[in-house]
Amino acid sequence: MKHKVVLFDIDYTLFNTEQFRDLLYAGIEKALKLDVETLGTGIYQGIRRELGYFNPDLFLKRLTKNLPKEVDEEALREIIWNEGSMRACIYPEVDEALTHVSKNALIGIFSKGHSKFQRAKLIAIKHFLQDQHIHVTVNKETRLPALIKKYEEKKLYLVDDALEVLWKAKELDNDIFTIWVKRGKFAMDRKSIEGFTPDETIENLQEVGNIVEKD
Repeated sequence: MKHKVVLFDIDYTLFNTEQFRDLLYAGIEKALKLDVETLGTGIYQGIRRELGYFNPDLFLKRLTKNLPKEVDEEALREIIWNEGSMRACIYPEVDEALTHVSKNALIGIFSKGHSKFQRAKLIAIKHFLQDQHIHVTVNKETRLPALIKKYEEKKLYLVDDALEVLWKAKELDNDIFTIWVKRGKFAMDRKSIEGFTPDETIENLQEVGNIVEKD
């Protein structure tokens, strides 16, 4: 039995969210023969401000409201949920990194967002995951106590680009091993948190396997 559990965030940790948005806008523009990047960016950012995460259904609703009436909404939906795009946006080192981690620990997900959409992003790595270790929530901080309780008999590692999440986890349980993935716009713009230093700071997930193996 494996006594270690590594829970990965999705966006900017396993999944290149900026690349996905580029593919999304390019796909929509190709289908519509219209430049929608400025409009799409405004809608995307507005939803992020309201909810704290991206909601694909709300994005589609607001986008089509601002487009010509004859737009095929179902075609746009297929572009948003395109499996090829989801697979293409997993960071290139992820498969090798998870293969290494899986030798010493159970692999799971701890992510914020629209549950169905977040799970769709995992299509390329689903063979590493078991459903009971996939945790998607709209508020990671409020979910943390229950998550910690679930894994209290195991050594828990959290891998995330959000420094605040790691900080809150460490405040609740100092035994949690926190790994900050310093990439993506949120991590790169984030200032340090006074009194908190993650156990490890990395830029590439290939380092996680060595950390878990040695710890």
